[in-house]
Amino acid sequence: MHLTKIFSFICIVVLVLKNKVIAETGKQYPTPLQCVYVRGYTVGNRTRELECCDYVQTEHKYTWADKGNLTSYLQTLQGWSCPQFLDECANRTYAFTPLYARIYKRFCNTTELQEDCGATILKLPRIQTNNTTTNLSSWQALITNVDFQAITDVSDTCVQVGLYDSPAGGFRNYHEIIAASVPFCQLQTCAYDAQTLANGSFSQWTCLPSGCRSGLIVTAVILGAIGIAVIISNLTVLYVLISSPKLRNSQSMYKGSLAISDLLVGIVVYPSFVASLFMIVMYTHKIKDQVTLVEGYNKQKLASGLTPNATNIPVRLSETSYRDYLPLPYLQAIGCFSSASLMVSLYSLMLASFDRLWAVGWPFHFKQSNPKLVAKISVSILWFVAISIGVLPLYDTQIQYGTVASVLILFKGNVALYLYTLALCLPLLIVWGTTLATYFVSKKHSKVRRGLTSQTDTKHIDDMETRLARTLALMVAIFSACLVPAALILIISFFLSNVYYTRPLSLDITAVNVYTSFEFLGIVFVMSNSLWNCFIYSLRNPDFSAKAKRGYVLLWKKLSLRPVADKVENLGRSIRYNRRVSNTMDVSHRSSVGTTIEIMKDSPIQSRRAVR
Repeated sequence: MHLTKIFSFICIVVLVLKNKVIAETGKQYPTPLQCVYVRGYTVGNRTRELECCDYVQTEHKYTWADKGNLTSYLQTLQGWSCPQFLDECANRTYAFTPLYARIYKRFCNTTELQEDCGATILKLPRIQTNNTTTNLSSWQALITNVDFQAITDVSDTCVQVGLYDSPAGGFRNYHEIIAASVPFCQLQTCAYDAQTLANGSFSQWTCLPSGCRSGLIVTAVILGAIGIAVIISNLTVLYVLISSPKLRNSQSMYKGSLAISDLLVGIVVYPSFVASLFMIVMYTHKIKDQVTLVEGYNKQKLASGLTPNATNIPVRLSETSYRDYLPLPYLQAIGCFSSASLMVSLYSLMLASFDRLWAVGWPFHFKQSNPKLVAKISVSILWFVAISIGVLPLYDTQIQYGTVASVLILFKGNVALYLYTLALCLPLLIVWGTTLATYFVSKKHSKVRRGLTSQTDTKHIDDMETRLARTLALMVAIFSACLVPAALILIISFFLSNVYYTRPLSLDITAVNVYTSFEFLGIVFVMSNSLWNCFIYSLRNPDFSAKAKRGYVLLWKKLSLRPVADKVENLGRSIRYNRRVSNTMDVSHRSSVGTTIEIMKDSPIQSRRAVR
């Protein structure tokens, strides 16, 4: 009987405690709050905290390469007692740099950090106290009394980790700088407290080793040289097309449109490569004074049994995004120019291929339809379409401008892929198909003409059409070849799992550095298609080449370089004279050899040999 009562009492107590735990765990809070950790506050019941643990882990995985914030991430997981914190300490997922490896030691095992950085911390200046000995029993004891304001060199990562525990550091007062996408440089990180950032000038540039800095300077010089070459070559094309009535045809309209878009690449896009790269790496980082109000439930009030009411808590965020590096007006202006110039180049080639197919396939209709007027209208429409598509991010929030390979500013967002497919990939396929069709139609018509016209007329027409078709085909081939490296890099990326920052568990820092560098080179090579058209015209068109040379001679004379210009002009004349003489001698030689052979055939000696 007594045992039955005791057992019943135990069951009642267990049920009461169980219901209390269930009630506390499943307590209904007025609204689920934003997942922002603030000391002394909570976002809701334990279920909500665990939801926020998952959210914070996922968000950090996708944003850490842009914002860093490993200390905030670990502090949040630790503050909410997230199970992910133990996993992070066991795996140390983001310990890709010496600084991040020591930050893990700071949060997961301070004994390791003390053994690793103890000697460095002991050398730091200290505030004078009555106690002349330093307590080495723990990391916190070791860092106590360090005079952080007297430190002049904060490049050592042990010192940077120590700044987190300085009076001006800690949660929300500690900022990490991460350089994850600098071409030809591996991932670099550094971090400072609020006071150090306020007193100094710190950027990705200060985090990079000297070899990376030298590489960036050399890269900037090369990009500048390519930009100047693009400007000169396309100014040459425009000068020749404007000053040569002989070259003013429908094709010249498309060539002029192409030259203007390529000129914009040299004037705007290539300088923006250098500007964007250095605006990112030279951006001075500061902890923002902007305060954001975050709602939270006071843990002390909850512990006392009071009704949970959300409280507005002022929080200072220290995150940095690419919008801080590159202002929105800059992104919009450069993005519009970059996208429009790229589309105009492609659309000009597409219309030029249509024009050539029309001229070859239906020559009589082509001549009767005023092709120059058609070309003017077509060029006007293509510029309108390209500019309209280029400014779409100004009106559609689903499309944004962003950086590709750290330098090229183009469309980014979920809709950008469909936009690229319609605006760039489809026209490129049309250009390839039309160019091939032009080649085969030209061959077919060449065979038909041989049976209808004299041999001289047929050869003249064939030479002219073949030259025009080959010029266009060469332009398309060069344009396509410039796309090949970027396309190969894009295709290869689908088969690699260790080059994505959003997959930290499989990330290989060396592999991602190689991939990022080749991605940068691929983008530069894509935009270099703006350089080659002038050389193609010079090789394929003697009139263009001669006019361009005369233009440079006149320019040199106007720049008071007349002696140099005269020497160049005389050299050109002598080369042309020697070619004519050589050709004449070759013709005379072939003629004399042919006559000698004919004489030998008719000679008696040759006849007697034939009889024998």
